[in-house]
Amino acid sequence: MYISPTETSPSIRQRAEEKARLDGVLDSKTLSLEEAQKLVHELRVYQIELEMQNDELLLKQDELESLLALRRRDAEHLTSSEQFKQTIIDSLPANIAVIDQNGLITAINKPWLKFGYGNDITDELCISVGADYLAPCRKTSNPDDSDSETAYSALQGITAVLEGRETSFIMDYAPICDLRFWMNSACLPP
Repeated sequence: MYISPTETSPSIRQRAEEKARLDGVLDSKTLSLEEAQKLVHELRVYQIELEMQNDELLLKQDELESLLALRRRDAEHLTSSEQFKQTIIDSLPANIAVIDQNGLITAINKPWLKFGYGNDITDELCISVGADYLAPCRKTSNPDDSDSETAYSALQGITAVLEGRETSFIMDYAPICDLRFWMNSACLPP
């Protein structure tokens, strides 16, 4: 595809002509016929090279636009998938917190948050995505203290699953915050 000089920006054309004039390129009186023919040939070859480069750039632009469209579509699918996943875990009555290999919370459901708020956990950062799920266990766990034995057992069991030493960990316990019910904690690898 060739773009004629009239299709280019006038300011670029004017600047190029000014530069050529200052460089003495436009003084055709100093050129012989042979030099002029050679110059025309060189300019035509250069024009063809530019046209070919322009065609390649247009093809690359089309490829990039196609890739961007695919990326946008993939991002939309991912967002939709994440929303679908969140809807599913929010519909479950169990308190759910998903953690990664480092013990950081990567997903939670509404019952998890409701339980946290209902048990006076006022710092949402402790129970939200990004929080260190194991930090409270580390902070309060002591194998020699009966009051923190539950935290120690939970920390040991969850860590064993995260490190691949165990395939699962299940623990029933009465939370310190409310002894009117028992909780069941389950940890499974991804």
